[in-house]
Amino acid sequence: MDLLWDYLEYLLNITWSDDSFRRNNDMLLMAKKIEKTLVEEGILVQMKPSVKEIADYDFYHPTNNEYVHFQQVADETIIEADQELRILALGEPWKEPLKPYNEAWDLYKDNKLDSTLTEKLAKSIEGVVEEICKEQEDWVDPGAGLGACLDAMKDKGLFEPNNAMFAEWRDIVNGLKIGVQKPAGDKHRHELIDQDYAILLLHQTSAFLTFVIKRYEQQYD
Repeated sequence: MDLLWDYLEYLLNITWSDDSFRRNNDMLLMAKKIEKTLVEEGILVQMKPSVKEIADYDFYHPTNNEYVHFQQVADETIIEADQELRILALGEPWKEPLKPYNEAWDLYKDNKLDSTLTEKLAKSIEGVVEEICKEQEDWVDPGAGLGACLDAMKDKGLFEPNNAMFAEWRDIVNGLKIGVQKPAGDKHRHELIDQDYAILLLHQTSAFLTFVIKRYEQQYD
């Protein structure tokens, strides 16, 4: 794959140096297709500069500091967590709770990067946690909220022997909730989530949910 990205970078930069390509906008169209494919296929690689940045140049001509290149937006462990979660979402009882997570990915693919994506992720976390604590087990009262469910999961040993990480996961969950609330009344809510931030939220969520589901199935299934 590294050789493939190197070749594609070389091809793009060599092609871009051709005046006829730049005059006819063929290069920009090619860049748009590549960027769209990366997003639609869920490939965690970004083209830099982006198509939007490239379009800001009347005649973009790469210099030593501005060559088109591809960069990975998540490490291998995060990618694996996302893939594992997609597999879990195919079966019961996780199919329904994880549906909002898949919908959030669809929003990302469609470049709809507003607070709706954050809301979907928060809803998926709540759905999985409540499925464990209320539907599969009787660990909390029916009216208990997310915080009470997380505390119950900790008390039942789902975070052992790494209880220190419980605070980190709780911070992630609280961050998502704040992310939902903050843009809710903002006139510019659609401008608040860029592609990098969306990827961060998607993969923080996938890592947390994959860990929780796998740990629960190992200990209680």
